[in-house]
Amino acid sequence: MIKKITILLAIFALLILTGCKFKEDQPTNADVFQPEIEAADQKIVDNKVIIDKASIPVDGWLVVYESNPIPENKLTKFGPKEEQGKMLGSKFFPQGKNENVTVEIKPTKTQRLMFMILVDKGQKGVLDSQETDHPYYYGAGALMTIINLQ
Repeated sequence: MIKKITILLAIFALLILTGCKFKEDQPTNADVFQPEIEAADQKIVDNKVIIDKASIPVDGWLVVYESNPIPENKLTKFGPKEEQGKMLGSKFFPQGKNENVTVEIKPTKTQRLMFMILVDKGQKGVLDSQETDHPYYYGAGALMTIINLQ
């Protein structure tokens, strides 16, 4: 019993000495944001689509792909149901919060589009290969969204 109390006291002292802070003691910053991408179902107008919000903490690219369903025999239990098809367009955007981003795209007959954010890791301001300018990962996967065309 004395050993358990000693260990608990040692842990408590260690937390105090290392400056452990509780959540409510953490500094807040109104400029801090979570990476996100949001877009509504829409029509392509003048070969352009609009992404409502696109925010990341580094410079990046908003890339528009055709969205293709993954064949049923290749689906996995927890994997995606769709995969990126042909790239239709892209636009560079700076780190931070970006709203109403317009991207010019090539004509397409697809019914669904995939918007994906890539990190600008290669030559700045140039969309390099996806091995260089790779998808921005946040949470469980690449930061992306899929919309239906109307």
